[in-house]
Amino acid sequence: MATASLRARPIRINGVWFDGQSSSRQVAVLDINGDNYELGTDFGVQLAGKFSSLEVSSRVGDIRRQIRWPTGEMFETENNDAVDEALVGAKHDARHGLWSHRFEKSMRIALLAILVTVGGVFAFFRWGLPMGARHIAYALPVSAHETVSRGTLETLDDWLLEPSHLPEERQQEMKKRFAALTADIPSDGFTFRLHLRSMDGVPNAFALPGGDIVVTDALLELADDPREVDAVMLHEIGHVLERHGMQHAIRATSTSVFIAMALGDVSGIGDLATGIPTLLLQNGYSRQNETDADRFAFDHMEEIDMDPIHFANIIRKLGAPDESSASLSDMLQHEEEGEEGNKVETDKPKTEDNTTASDGAANVATTEAEAERAAHLATLRKRLEKLGEATGEYLSTHPGIESRALAAEARSAEFRQRKKAEKLEEKREAAEAVEELQQAVDALETEGAGATTGN
Repeated sequence: MATASLRARPIRINGVWFDGQSSSRQVAVLDINGDNYELGTDFGVQLAGKFSSLEVSSRVGDIRRQIRWPTGEMFETENNDAVDEALVGAKHDARHGLWSHRFEKSMRIALLAILVTVGGVFAFFRWGLPMGARHIAYALPVSAHETVSRGTLETLDDWLLEPSHLPEERQQEMKKRFAALTADIPSDGFTFRLHLRSMDGVPNAFALPGGDIVVTDALLELADDPREVDAVMLHEIGHVLERHGMQHAIRATSTSVFIAMALGDVSGIGDLATGIPTLLLQNGYSRQNETDADRFAFDHMEEIDMDPIHFANIIRKLGAPDESSASLSDMLQHEEEGEEGNKVETDKPKTEDNTTASDGAANVATTEAEAERAAHLATLRKRLEKLGEATGEYLSTHPGIESRALAAEARSAEFRQRKKAEKLEEKREAAEAVEELQQAVDALETEGAGATTGN
């Protein structure tokens, strides 16, 4: 009785049969007992054999199932439950796919699957992607960072930056100071280079992935002490050594690629590489990135006996409302407005008195150049907007200026306390040395006096 109860029960499935020779169909019955089957029509048994040798389509909702023979015949039925039971009874390989249908039928399992999927996506973007980007950034050779850095600087010089307006003597002085500042810093294979530029009066400094540090004229004018500029440059060098720029580019472009693929729009993926110059200037470093770069600056300032208070002073100036740095988006908007104004001026009709053939040709050439520049700026702006939409919800913004300044002040207090303790220790050691010397002199005088008395 126990053995009989374990045997699969006979299953009869009604459906239609196609003989594979024509499009006509016949009403048919498929009888299955364990792994054996018989398919019969009004004309008798047509086929028989092992059910496990047949191809059975996967179950998708209530869609009709198809059972196919290697010789081209096909049986079709609406009785999905019976087919599922037959698959299990015959130990057919297709039985392993039945779990997906069970998930479809269970609202609880479906909701759990949605939660797991959403949680997995969140975990990937929150932890997995940053970890992956960090690993890739450190695995890339320095030459790859330098290639990105070089192309980025060329693009920025063409469209956003101008040569420094500082006197040549001042520029050389700054480059010598930068060389001295970086002389003892472990470079990890990078070559640090200082680039002085003008940025439409914006006080700013930023690092490119390959070791290029860009400092604007306005930042040098904003600083009341050259050590304030040193603090900013050390902060940017920290970004280079920690590979923050490359990590940021990898994360943001990867996010854009994933979103584009999810939406089915991959037409703009090829433009992401050319959008890296725009991306690297966005205020997109994470809080941890900024904290790490600040800490690097504080540590090295203390190593060269420089008070971290200079970092607090300059960062507060940069964060002041009347001295705040314009964003790249604002600069592009300003450039576009300027181009539009120039276009209006160019389009104004001229009188016959001041219009010549040569002037007309020059104006046409100027207009074409301005139109080309305006089109390129518009393209950069669109890339910035697309990248911002794709990454803005994911990437953190800079930590507050005041909190970073307070952190610098705390390090400054520790630095000053330590220097004070060192001076006290030096005084104590000097006092001990004087006391020892005095004791030696007293001993000599005592010996001399004793010798005189003896004589």
